[in-house]
Amino acid sequence: MNTRFNPTANGRLHLGHLYLALLNHHAARKAGGRFIVRFDDDQPYWLKRLGPHVVTGYCSMIRDDLEWAGLIADRYSYESVERSANEGFLHGDLASLQHAQGVSPTPEILTCDRPYPYAPYLTAVKVVQDYREDCGLLIRGEDLVTEFSLYLYFCRVLGFMVPRFQYVPKLECAGQDLSDVSKTAGNFKIADFRERGSSPAQVVELLAESCLIDPAAGWRFENVKPQPALPGDMPWV
Repeated sequence: MNTRFNPTANGRLHLGHLYLALLNHHAARKAGGRFIVRFDDDQPYWLKRLGPHVVTGYCSMIRDDLEWAGLIADRYSYESVERSANEGFLHGDLASLQHAQGVSPTPEILTCDRPYPYAPYLTAVKVVQDYREDCGLLIRGEDLVTEFSLYLYFCRVLGFMVPRFQYVPKLECAGQDLSDVSKTAGNFKIADFRERGSSPAQVVELLAESCLIDPAAGWRFENVKPQPALPGDMPWV
């Protein structure tokens, strides 16, 4: 069973990303499948705001941070490269985008300045690429709650078998009023740990202590804490 880790290329990898990547990696290995890292590198908003060269650079840095942590993907894919194949696979079913949103899915919609200008389109192409890459297990956080129904809609429209979904709670930081571990907050980047001389084993151990009920039992879904949180006195291990 293949899994995919699908980071948006708009910032450096952080501990919340690595937590999800570890779960994806373990699940793929346990099932004898492939661990796929798919870069979300073609969103018009981020291309316009950051520039194509910066977005491409973030893809390389995210890959480097993952591999530093010991997570080597079986496949690296890029949504910018796969876009035409994904859209071509939809064929006449692009009409379903119009039905889902009540507007025509024209290219102009994809050039506006909102971060997510056209959610049905973004979901549809992900559904197709998940199918093309045979991703049978999707490990999701809060975005599962917001996208689940739309994802199922396109699976039904396209006649695809629905993959298995696994929800995992978001990693937060107990010492900062459960603050976000995110690119937006700008904290807990893997690069910061690397610059301070931390080893991959130390960083993964910190995550295991923060996220897992029994760190020795490994990165299994049933072993994830209901509220995973980094320690209040966040150490630079």
